[in-house]
Amino acid sequence: MEADALALGLAQARKEPPASLRFDELPSAERASVHRLAVPLGASADGPLVVDLVADGPHAVIGGTTGSGKSELLITWAVALASSAPPDEVSLLLFDFKGGATFGGLTGIPHVAGLVTDLDEATAGRALESLRAEVRHRERWLQESGFRDIRDATTGSLPRLVIIVDEFAAMIDTFPDLHAVFVDVAARGRSLGVHLVLCTQRPASAVRDGVLANCDIRISLRVNNSGDSVAVVGAADAAELPPSQPGRVIAALGGRPAVVAQIATTADAHVAALAALPPAADLHRPWLDPLPARIPLESLTGASATDGGNDDGDGFRLGLLDLPAEQRQPVAWYRPEEDGHLLVLGASGRGSSSLLRVLAMQSRTGWVLERLPTDPEAAWDALQSLADHVRRGDRATTRTLVLIDDLDLLLARWGDDYARKARDDLAEILRAGPPRGVHVVLTAHRATGDVLALASLVGSTLRLGAVSKQEHVLSGGDGATYRRDRRPGSGTWRGHEMQVADPGAAQSSVVDARPAPGVPLRPGLLMVVTRRPTLRVRWARQRGVENVVVLGAPTQGTLRVDDLTVGRGPTVVIGEADAWQQQWALLSTLRSTAAVVLEDASVSEFRALTRRSELPPWIAPGASRAWLLRPDGRVARVSFDADSEEEAAQESGTVRESGASRVSVVSRQNGSSRAGESTRAGERAREGMGRRVNAAAEASGSPGMSRHGLRSATARTPASTEPERTRPERGLAG
Repeated sequence: MEADALALGLAQARKEPPASLRFDELPSAERASVHRLAVPLGASADGPLVVDLVADGPHAVIGGTTGSGKSELLITWAVALASSAPPDEVSLLLFDFKGGATFGGLTGIPHVAGLVTDLDEATAGRALESLRAEVRHRERWLQESGFRDIRDATTGSLPRLVIIVDEFAAMIDTFPDLHAVFVDVAARGRSLGVHLVLCTQRPASAVRDGVLANCDIRISLRVNNSGDSVAVVGAADAAELPPSQPGRVIAALGGRPAVVAQIATTADAHVAALAALPPAADLHRPWLDPLPARIPLESLTGASATDGGNDDGDGFRLGLLDLPAEQRQPVAWYRPEEDGHLLVLGASGRGSSSLLRVLAMQSRTGWVLERLPTDPEAAWDALQSLADHVRRGDRATTRTLVLIDDLDLLLARWGDDYARKARDDLAEILRAGPPRGVHVVLTAHRATGDVLALASLVGSTLRLGAVSKQEHVLSGGDGATYRRDRRPGSGTWRGHEMQVADPGAAQSSVVDARPAPGVPLRPGLLMVVTRRPTLRVRWARQRGVENVVVLGAPTQGTLRVDDLTVGRGPTVVIGEADAWQQQWALLSTLRSTAAVVLEDASVSEFRALTRRSELPPWIAPGASRAWLLRPDGRVARVSFDADSEEEAAQESGTVRESGASRVSVVSRQNGSSRAGESTRAGERAREGMGRRVNAAAEASGSPGMSRHGLRSATARTPASTEPERTRPERGLAG
């Protein structure tokens, strides 16, 4: 009917906006300023559709169903704003709840201060903190500048910030805490120079009154029902827009009557031209990208006071902290004398060992870094040496940072008795170490009971990824900071997110276990307690020992010292623990003058046979190690598989713990003096004992058996007082 009326001249043709429009066909935007932010977005039947966030706003709400052209409208608006002013006058913060599909191509534009996408609980929290921080930043800047409103400032002194949000309803439904921040920005944004452009498919239910009341720019593309159209533009017309015409809108600007317009499309060339513009120097960023997965340690070398602390030689760089509430990502500095000891908790593969490597690679004046060996035997020796150093109360001229990795695994390998002793030693080191210049960094995979007992003695705890939220909370962590998908090196320290630096391929030097010294074979008596007497007889014979005595013969009675033959060479008495218990008087007599080797013995057997309460050095189960109790009371770890040449160094008064990174050195002057006196006394006692034994042997005339039935692996000629080397007898008892 309308067509017939037009043909008869009874009606005038309605003006329609163009069916399509390119961005480069629009007129150039006016220069943006603190007073205007007007840009052309498309064209109506009467000319360009110019939208001014300052004069018409300060905020905008956009409605539109899927396929109506929402994304194209947002991209065109962002490109138009970036084309109207340099980055120091207009900056854009983009929220894309569709995984970056809308704004992914705009990140290269220098005006874009940040792209928030793929929100989860962690990034939503960062967005919340960042928006609040931006409001505080602008309020503080206006107050310090003496302005009440950004319109009082000069152009370029503080850029206007336009926050564009795609799928606003989905974001608020998923993270409702963000709504209160947007309400606050909507209420105070005009004076602060912050503008919101909120786009949603469901404007009637998503944009609540607290936000909508401050949105004087209302644009609706095609919507599914009249209610959504009325909620945006106050009329149902947007529900009748043709589906075949994406980008067709109804716009109500600043309270003026609504108009129908067509939004221009933006080509990639427009975006590329903007991306080629030079970035603004020292541009303030309201949103910082999340911390990267890899932060090379060398990139933190030039950190200054503004980066989280000055390089005064007392601090160690750990990585980067994420402080969205302060809009900063400073270097994470660890200063042992200020921060106390550090505990690092993290499941296997989450970066705790890498953190120790980061520390070990840094050289600091006045600091010595010592890392506990990974070998449990060497680690035990080093820990005992460190505990002795602290107990002596020595104040070193240099400060020491001790690095202990996988503490929970070490304690488990050591077993209950040694773990209890190690925990007590560590507690003493943590309490008394700092006044003596000793500071400790501990790592553990799990917060076991022993680890938690030490946690109260450390200054702070760095929590990397845990195996479960329960484990994270039991260790003292905040349940809100638990993330199941934490990457290696990501964690929380002092309530902030942190990424540990990457030490690269370089390996820190760790002094690990040295082979244990051999069992000493010297003139005099050597007592061997073993579960393998036959094997040890063979060991003694292979090393040229002529006098080998085996305990445990069925006819053997109680032995006395006089029953043993002590010649010029060593005499080795071998027996199982039960056999030695039967010869208790002999063992008690010889302990003060002869060396005792205990192989395959438990701690309780060691204590029972030696009458000593302290723990001997830890020995790995199944290792070819033994304990050597010297006449002077010192206990060392020895091996039957090693040569005994290294024993000479230990007998001289210098005791080196196997493989320990810390070397415990007995004073050469005092130690050698005491050792020499003990050795000379033992030699005098053994010389007298040998004369008595040889005289008794000559009188008895027995070729190889004492009057108590002691079976010896040595046969002697009655007419000679000098023992001669013969083959060992068969059928040795035990």
